[in-house]
Amino acid sequence: MSENDRKRELIIESAMKRFSRFGVQKTTMNEIADDMAVTQPSLYYYFPDKTSLIVAVVEKVLKDYFSDLELQVKGLTSLREFFYRVIEARRAFLERYFMLHLTDTPTDAVIRESCASVLSASREKEVSIVANFIKESASKGEISTADPQKTSSLYLDSITGLSMWVISRSEKKIFPESEQFELVVARQQELAEIFLRGLKYDENQTGSNRGL
Repeated sequence: MSENDRKRELIIESAMKRFSRFGVQKTTMNEIADDMAVTQPSLYYYFPDKTSLIVAVVEKVLKDYFSDLELQVKGLTSLREFFYRVIEARRAFLERYFMLHLTDTPTDAVIRESCASVLSASREKEVSIVANFIKESASKGEISTADPQKTSSLYLDSITGLSMWVISRSEKKIFPESEQFELVVARQQELAEIFLRGLKYDENQTGSNRGL
């Protein structure tokens, strides 16, 4: 990693800490510069404005998510285990980056539009990863689905909505306790079982165990 890349990463890390503590809207570039003990011109050399820094933060956390997801599902053959590993990767991501509130809609139109393409590309990538595994399972005769892409999209939408619903009912509005994240996982696993039954999943064909 070059010196410029290293400094850029340090700025992103510093921004993430302040965004998590004070929120994206309330954080200023001046405050981030002060946190790093650098001049404002130095900060603006790497990021010309706050929006570009926010986009860089979003890109970083999504890159981290997909790196973890790829490790979680590498070498899997069981669709049940695949679904469960996706849930676990999402849980780790949610718990680690919850305070960034990435699912919230930014009030600033410029920020909203700038992040939209990044989030959309991320969504398409995740749907594609899940759809490819579903398609592979269908080709082996383990499940039956006419449209893996649509099934993937519906599954991800469902577990996302369930996660948001469980968290919204938490008394800990600032940061949910670990029990809430565990409940999210448990409910999502229950939903995964419903999907598997709906797809006519035959556990005996893969020899996998229900528990992970």
